[in-house]
Amino acid sequence: WSLGCVLYELCTLRHPFEGSNLKQLVLRICRGRYSPVSQRYSSELHLLLHLLFKVSPRDRPSANSLLKRPLLQQKISKHLDTQLLEEEFSHTVLHRHTPAAPKATNNTGVYVCVCVCV
Repeated sequence: WSLGCVLYELCTLRHPFEGSNLKQLVLRICRGRYSPVSQRYSSELHLLLHLLFKVSPRDRPSANSLLKRPLLQQKISKHLDTQLLEEEFSHTVLHRHTPAAPKATNNTGVYVCVCVCV
């Protein structure tokens, strides 16, 4: 849900759920009603927002399934070299141990971590 909110705000520069009072805001959130993003964005992005804003948490995509979506795979592959990409995606996203220090940087010298570690 939070990822949907951040993505929506990046695309629109507005909050996805707004109301003139707290009750109206809560009702809009609970119903999952939001104004669509501009049609200039891809149908894949529209679908991604639709999936992220599913009211029931069990109906929303997992982190693993999100990372396997073609749109995200394409964007991620632009920032990770092939070896690091294979290493990061050769296992599940959730770990039960503390991650090791980052092994590589992207071209800008910024450390890239695709995993969510708990």
